[in-house]
Amino acid sequence: MRVLLCFVAAAATGEFTTYNEVSRLGDLYKKGFISEEQFSEMKSNALKNHYQAKSQRRATLEARSAATERRKLGAGDTAPQSKCLASMVTDTKRKIDAIADDIKKGANPTLAALWKFVVMEGGGSAQLSPVVSQNKKQNALHAEQVIEAADTITNMNKQILTRLTQAATGDLGDCQPIEARNKDVGTYGQINSSGSKYYFTAWSVTAALIDGDTKTNVDATTEACAIKTRGPCNKCVKVYGSPENYHQMAWSKDGKAWAGFAVNAWTKCFGTSCPSAYGGSKSQGSMPLPITFKPWQGMTWQYAVYSQASGSRRIYEMEVVNCPNNALGGKGSNSGGDGEGDREESHDG
Repeated sequence: MRVLLCFVAAAATGEFTTYNEVSRLGDLYKKGFISEEQFSEMKSNALKNHYQAKSQRRATLEARSAATERRKLGAGDTAPQSKCLASMVTDTKRKIDAIADDIKKGANPTLAALWKFVVMEGGGSAQLSPVVSQNKKQNALHAEQVIEAADTITNMNKQILTRLTQAATGDLGDCQPIEARNKDVGTYGQINSSGSKYYFTAWSVTAALIDGDTKTNVDATTEACAIKTRGPCNKCVKVYGSPENYHQMAWSKDGKAWAGFAVNAWTKCFGTSCPSAYGGSKSQGSMPLPITFKPWQGMTWQYAVYSQASGSRRIYEMEVVNCPNNALGGKGSNSGGDGEGDREESHDG
C-alpha cells in the first residue's frame, strides 16, 4: 500500500514519464502488489493523463506559433505598410497548405480536395471566366440585333402604313398631284422651252384640274393647264376635256425648263390639220380627249402642262396614271407608243 501511494504521488507530480509509469505498474502487478483490476485502472488513468498533457502541449505550441505569425505580419493599424504583396501571398499560401495538410492528416481526403478546389483553384472561376466573357459579348451582340430588328420593324410598319394610306386614299406617293395652275400663254397655246412667261409659279392657282370633279374646269383656249407632283415621277398624265385637236404636252423637272413634242413649235401638235403634224401627216383626224400622254423621251418629271389651239374649249381634269402601251407623245423614249399607229387607241372617245 505504501508503494502504491508513492507511485500515485510520483504520477501526480509528473516525475515519471508515461513509459516509466506503465512499466512500473507492470512490475507492481507481476510482484502481486496490485490486482489486475487495479493495474488496468491505473494504466488507463496514466495514458489518459499522458494524452491530456500532450494535447495541452500541442495547444500551447500552436498558440505560440500563431502569436509569432501575428507579430511577423502585424495586425490592423500596426501592420507594416512596407510589406510587399508577394510576401503576403506567399505567407497566405503557406497557411493554406498547412490547413490542407491538417485536413489530409485527419483522414478526410474528400474535404481536402474540396478545400483545394475552392481555395487554391478559385472554385473553377478560371475555367468559367472565358465562358462568362463570351456570354457578355453575345449579350451585347444580341442587344444590338434586337435594336436593329426593332428599327427594321418600325420602318416596315411606316412603309406598310404609307402603302395602306395610299391605297385607301388613292395617294400616288411622289407622283401624287399637289398643285395645279393655268395661264393664257397665247400663240396657239405654244409652250417654249424657257422664259419667265412659262414659269409654273407665274401662273394662276386652280384646284379644278386635280379635284377629281369633272364639273369643275378651266378655260383651254390657248391656255397652259399644268400640274405639279409631290416629287419626281415617271408616270403618264391623262387629260380630260372638250378639245379634239391641236393637242400639245410638255414636261419639266423644275417648272421652268420644258421639253416635249411641240415645245417651241405648236405646229407639231396632235390632231386634225396640225401644220407640221407630229405623226408625219396633216390629216390625223379628230382626236377628242381624254388622251393619255407619256413623258417626253422617258424623262422623270415633276411638272406637266397641256395646251391646245382651239377656242371655246374646257379642261376638266389632269390625272397621273400608269403608262399604257398606247400612250401618246413620248417619242424617243424606250417604251414606244408614238405616232400614227397609236393615235386611235390613245383616247377614250
